[in-house]
Formats: sequence, structure tokens, C-alpha cells
Amino acid sequence: MARRVQNHVTDESDDETTGPAASANRPTLIVYNANITIGQQLVDQLRASAPDQSFDVLRQSTNRDGVAQLTEYLNDSSEPYATVYFLVHGADGVLELGATFLTAGNLGNFEEQVSQWQGALTRDADLLFFGCDVAQSERGQSVDVFLREATAFE
Repeated sequence: MARRVQNHVTDESDDETTGPAASANRPTLIVYNANITIGQQLVDQLRASAPDQSFDVLRQSTNRDGVAQLTEYLNDSSEPYATVYFLVHGADGVLELGATFLTAGNLGNFEEQVSQWQGALTRDADLLFFGCDVAQSERGQSVDVFLREATAFE
């Protein structure tokens, strides 16, 4: 089961504007697998680099489908995220989320779930992936292109 850790600062504004000023007030989500040994250290570094920013953390179980875990988490979120950091294991063309290995060959299997992420993200949200060699070649870049197209975000 995924572990949810929150360090939430409430945004009192009802402002629906987008852009850097609005995004700065939105929470950031950090997603990482339980098998990343320095995961919590990386989370702590991100928090230290932006002490005024609100962060939520999804530590994914490596025994469950990571796309499903993230989809469930985002469906339960109360406020849209402006940024999502993915701290993942990977290889060229392979992105590990929980027990799921996303590849160019199986991306279509997750299109419906990934498209649901749009509802939990701001219109100008950034999805940032940090993983070894994930987009090293054209095959790996297809994973990135799929995620951007399925979510309609950069």
C-alpha cells in the first residue's frame, strides 16, 4: 500500500489563475518507489530547497501497480498539483512506478488511467521525471511523449 505523507500549507485563495504566481501557491507532489534507498533523502532536499512550498509525498509500494496507486492518490487529492516530481528507477525506455514497468510496448494499457491525472493537475502543470537513462534513446523518449500526450501536460 502506498504511504501518504503530507506537509500541506492551506491556500486561502479562490483565485483560478494559472502561471508562475498561481503555481507557487499550489502543492507539489513527489512520487517515489519504496525501493529507492535515498528516496526520503531526496524528498528532504526538495523540501529544503523550497521551504515556503507545500509538498505532498507518495511513497509507492513495489508490490502494487504504480500507475493505479498514483491514479487513486490523485483521485483523492483535494487540490490540483502544479508540479509532480517522479523519482524513479529506470533504464532506456523503461520507467518503474511501483510494481509497474512502463515501456513503449505497454503504454497503451495505461492510457485511460493516466488521462485521469488531468483532473488533479493545474492547467500548466509540470511532470518531471528523474530516473537513470529513461529517455536516453528514441524508444525511451516515446514514454515521455506518451505521458505528455495522455495528460495533455509538459
